[in-house]
Amino acid sequence: MPPPEILTPTAGPFGPPSFDTLAQLGQGGSLEAVLDTLGECLIRTLPGSAWVVLLAHPEGAGMHFHYVRQGGPLPFQRPPEEAFPLAPGLGSLAQAVLEQGPVSSGPLATDPHWRHAPDIWRHSGLQAAWAYPLRDGNNRCTGALGLLFHAPPPHGAEAQATWQHLECMARLASLGLTLHQQHTALHDSRQELAHVLSAIGEGVWDWNVHTNQVTHNLRWCAMMGLPPDYLHHPLEEFLALVHPEDLPRVELAIQSCLAGAGPYQSEHRMRHARGHYVWVRDRGNVVEHDQEGKPARLIGSIADISTEMEAEQHLRLTASVFQHAHEGIVITDPAACIIEVNDTFCAITGYAREEVLGRNTRFLRSGHQDRSFYGQMWAELLEKGVWHGEMWNRKKNGELYAQLSNISAVRNEHGKIIQFVGLFSDITALKESQRHLEHLAYHDALTQLPNRSLLADRMRMALLQAERNHTLTAVAYLDLDNFKPVNDQYTHATGDRLLVEVARRLLQTTRAGDTVARMGGDEFALIYNGLQTPDECEQVVHRLLARLAEPILLDGQALQLTASIGMTLYPLDGSDPDTLLRHADQAMYMAKQAGGNCFHMFDPERDRRLRAHREALERVDAALHDGELELHYQPKVDARSNAVIGVEALIRWRHPHLGLLRPAEFLPIALDTEFEAQLGDWALATALHDMETLLGHGYVLPVSVNITPHHLTHPDFIPSLSALLAAHPRLPAGVLELEILESTAMGDIDAVAEIIAACHRLGVSFALDDFGTGYASLTWLRRLPVQTIKIDQSFVRNMLEDSEDLAIVQGVISLAAAFRRQVIAEGVESTDHRQILTALGCHLLQGYGVARPMPLTQLRVWLQARQQSDTRSALPAPTAK
Repeated sequence: MPPPEILTPTAGPFGPPSFDTLAQLGQGGSLEAVLDTLGECLIRTLPGSAWVVLLAHPEGAGMHFHYVRQGGPLPFQRPPEEAFPLAPGLGSLAQAVLEQGPVSSGPLATDPHWRHAPDIWRHSGLQAAWAYPLRDGNNRCTGALGLLFHAPPPHGAEAQATWQHLECMARLASLGLTLHQQHTALHDSRQELAHVLSAIGEGVWDWNVHTNQVTHNLRWCAMMGLPPDYLHHPLEEFLALVHPEDLPRVELAIQSCLAGAGPYQSEHRMRHARGHYVWVRDRGNVVEHDQEGKPARLIGSIADISTEMEAEQHLRLTASVFQHAHEGIVITDPAACIIEVNDTFCAITGYAREEVLGRNTRFLRSGHQDRSFYGQMWAELLEKGVWHGEMWNRKKNGELYAQLSNISAVRNEHGKIIQFVGLFSDITALKESQRHLEHLAYHDALTQLPNRSLLADRMRMALLQAERNHTLTAVAYLDLDNFKPVNDQYTHATGDRLLVEVARRLLQTTRAGDTVARMGGDEFALIYNGLQTPDECEQVVHRLLARLAEPILLDGQALQLTASIGMTLYPLDGSDPDTLLRHADQAMYMAKQAGGNCFHMFDPERDRRLRAHREALERVDAALHDGELELHYQPKVDARSNAVIGVEALIRWRHPHLGLLRPAEFLPIALDTEFEAQLGDWALATALHDMETLLGHGYVLPVSVNITPHHLTHPDFIPSLSALLAAHPRLPAGVLELEILESTAMGDIDAVAEIIAACHRLGVSFALDDFGTGYASLTWLRRLPVQTIKIDQSFVRNMLEDSEDLAIVQGVISLAAAFRRQVIAEGVESTDHRQILTALGCHLLQGYGVARPMPLTQLRVWLQARQQSDTRSALPAPTAK
């Protein structure tokens, strides 16, 4: 039976179709459930009938189809899974798709529509198959709904109603397929959008205007550090996160969008959950209106642009630094051609930006640096990627300037140099200031002559030159004679002008390779190089003195100055620079002492002697402080009673390496020095201390101590002696005797006599030592209040063989008797000496024949032995010759 032409559903025995089934798709139901519902509705009143749905789809160059759903009694529980090419003879449903209209067929075993269908269909025993095409939203035929009969199909009006019902179910199924496709496309679109948003890392918001609720995705929550439960919230909470300074601008953008201005975009700050603000780019637009045409829904995205904003800010800062930097900046390509410069570059060089772009930087070169300089610079720059240094360049107007440069190589990700960036500062003023400071550091501000620092450098160079050329170098020290009175008589300004004129004359009398330096005040130093002989040096100095002695005219007045000059010659004086200058200074003072206006040559041999003397004196001084000096005591006896009448304190040096040294080996070193008085004070203090020690053992012995003229006449001698005596109150008066030489009174006999008198008042007596060896007169002997005269041991020792010495001894004894002085003989070494001296009237004896000098401990033992031996004399009894 052919299909009817009536294609609108009407009421019939099947009842009205249930369109509610389509709502299942909108509520999340599946397409299969909808098709099952429609199929069951189709066969509800047709016992023994079945239904099946076929869907077609393109595959390769043609169309294929397969059965997707079925219901009712069929020879198979589910439709075949394989797909078949869409072609005639494969069944009524395939034919309906091909013809895009309803198709009916008789028994499947014989109907031509099924002649190529699988056997499972043709042998199924089905009596008829009706099919109606399914269409999508674009009216394209995408499948068919089939009604299958196991019994003969309806006829007449019943058939008409069945066809209408089939058509109705097919249209509902087509609508369901369309809805399913739309839902699938929407789901796929949402999935794709979710993937895109996830890939780009942006947050999404959805604002329902009517409910005022904003919905976000998880990415937005993560971006703002918020928990997932913050996905839904009112708009006010969303806006509360916006920075207060940015909020008015954001609200204005949203209102403009709502008013129909179209999509909006805003870059603003939003508060992160941790308290800091995040820069975001917010885009949004109205996507839905209500029935009144008012915006009902806005959707937008938010991207975190903090890094981008920081980069942009950094770029702005970099640009600002580039333009406003105090340093000149130049950017070049790898070939050193200029790409960009800043304003400071233009200000320093005088070139406009347009004048330098594209030019190689070598046009700035001044010529002060040679090719090797630039070769080393580029080699270091290419090897290390950076170069730092100073160079001189030329400005547009030709003026030279010094610049401090820092050049860096910029490389790409592959390590290839793509640019060079140079920063430089104009240090011309600094270099000039540095040159001025260096001049001040090495030159005298008044005369502009080299100062001490530069002189030292020049002297080192001069000495090296003398060694290399085997010549002489003269170092001179010059001091103006009587400059201070001239400076005081006139103004200091006049004195300065005199010094400047002196400096000019000194320069006039020296050669180009020589040096004139000002040491300060009116003192100058000179270095003469390349001299061959000392005579040549003297000639130079004579010319110098003559030139300086010429009158100097200042303000109409003729002033005349002379100079004292000390000189030393290197390498004859093989000293270091400082010592050479000191030697010249010492020689200059010798010239001063000679009356000035002359020169004196330093004597290295004399200086070595003085230095050796100074070192020896320092060693003796150290010996005193280190306890190496000690006193030995030589007894003195009365030959008549053989009694010990006293001891003489004699100094000894117990040297750690040389052993015990006698006074003659070291005392001359201390003569006429301050140390002489210090050593004398020590001898007095030690002698008094030792005598007090002997007093504790029952011995009361006067002690005589030798005092030098320098010590005796020292202003502190009397106060010091008084303090020493006061420190030993147990010692009886008269225990101390001071021995002085004849030469002591040669300077001022009255002053010496006064000192001796002051000592007498302290209970101290005096002896005149080594009498007969000096130049004393009888007047001195009469005026000096000494109690004892000591005959020098040289006369006593030789009087046995030398009649003249015997006569001298006899004369001294007679002279002492005439002046009522005690007399004591030194150097008594034998019985013969004793016999002759006692015969001549000298009974007080001292010498090796009595006892040798001994330390305090041995002296005490010697005294004890004398007591125990019960003898009257330490000398052997006289025997006949």
